[in-house]
Amino acid sequence: MTRLTFAPSADEDLAEIQSRVAAKFGPNTLRAQEERLNEFFDHLAAFPESCQARPRLGKGIRLGVIVPYSLLYRYDRDLDHVLIIRILHGRRKITRKMLRET
Repeated sequence: MTRLTFAPSADEDLAEIQSRVAAKFGPNTLRAQEERLNEFFDHLAAFPESCQARPRLGKGIRLGVIVPYSLLYRYDRDLDHVLIIRILHGRRKITRKMLRET
């Protein structure tokens, strides 16, 4: 199974999302969302090339969707490694600049 890690920017995105969901919708919704995210991460570890490639955002960048979020990651086939770069609301316009810090 592919090794999956999170960039600091993705950790920050996830913490912000969890805080916002918990405050606005409560613990049950937060738990349900965390389950959906974990299922997606498990799927990604098993099938790292299953999401759409986004070469305009950078070499090896792929985009997965967990409504309402867009998850950006880079898969390195040689290392069998997925780096989650960002987890952003799907309504945001995603640019290369958002991915530069990794």
